[in-house]
Amino acid sequence: MRHAITLSALVLTTLAGTAHAQITDRVSIGPSNAAANSVSSGVQVTPDGRFAVFMTFANNLVAGDTNNAMDVYVRDRYLNTTTLISAPDPSTGEPLGFGGDSTIALAGSRVISGNGRFVAFVSAQHTLDGAGFNPGEEVYVRALESRGNDSCDTAIPVNAGTITAWDNWGPFDANGIACGPNSNSAVWFTHTAGCTGSITVDTNGSSFDTLLSVYHGTCPFDSAELVGCDDDSGTGLASSITFNAVEGQTYAIRVGGFGNNAGLIFLGVSTCTAACPADYNHDGGVDGDDVIAFFGDWDSGNIAADFNNDGGVDGDDVIQFFGNWDAGC
Repeated sequence: MRHAITLSALVLTTLAGTAHAQITDRVSIGPSNAAANSVSSGVQVTPDGRFAVFMTFANNLVAGDTNNAMDVYVRDRYLNTTTLISAPDPSTGEPLGFGGDSTIALAGSRVISGNGRFVAFVSAQHTLDGAGFNPGEEVYVRALESRGNDSCDTAIPVNAGTITAWDNWGPFDANGIACGPNSNSAVWFTHTAGCTGSITVDTNGSSFDTLLSVYHGTCPFDSAELVGCDDDSGTGLASSITFNAVEGQTYAIRVGGFGNNAGLIFLGVSTCTAACPADYNHDGGVDGDDVIAFFGDWDSGNIAADFNNDGGVDGDDVIQFFGNWDAGC
């Protein structure tokens, strides 16, 4: 009996010593861990415990919350940040609180995805997406973050002969050059040419109206480094660009949305087709149209007219072009 009691005590002592500490963490807090200055409710936590979405009437969790209404916030318990979710998209240019009422319609009208990237909510504010007034409640989805390639210095490599499935929810690229209006919701890729010839990139099959740009040079790019830009040359509202590539050189590809549209992206990159250099417009022949196309790029300083691949657009490229053109290739 003495041995049994001693063993039981040892087991209990061991279990007590290895029990996990229970931690209660407040999530309705703002800068410097300041507590919310009004009531908060409706919390939901992601499975890993990192993100918590909640609703509150507090106006001290972020700067500029002046609408005096209930808003949706997400607390990142890893980075110790609090983000206002029921706010205008940055692309609209609207300030926080613009338009008055942003009251949440239902107490349970918010949900966060398992990975913490998306939050869906209901609001009566009509300026969140810039789509205009609708007298009623709307359902919105807000992306907290992009997939990481929303600038040219974080571009993701893509291979020839592939179609890459991606999306542009979340990013805000304010500095990109585009051939259409308000294309800030953009993501970036790179491709290294496998031959000297023509390559086609397209967004066929994407779920929204895309804007596609190709660059060659040094990030961040300027207008002289723009190889090509297109809105709707693909299927439907998709984009497509065919450009002259040089073997071993890396090209940057920017995919944005016309009018800041966002959705699923299917980026196709063809295999490089070795081409006759003098067939500048890729129509299968060498004729006057190639001269017109070449001088159009050459006059504008477009890097695509760097015919001799020396890094500049000058008279040497004209000499090299006409040498090939006269030879028929």
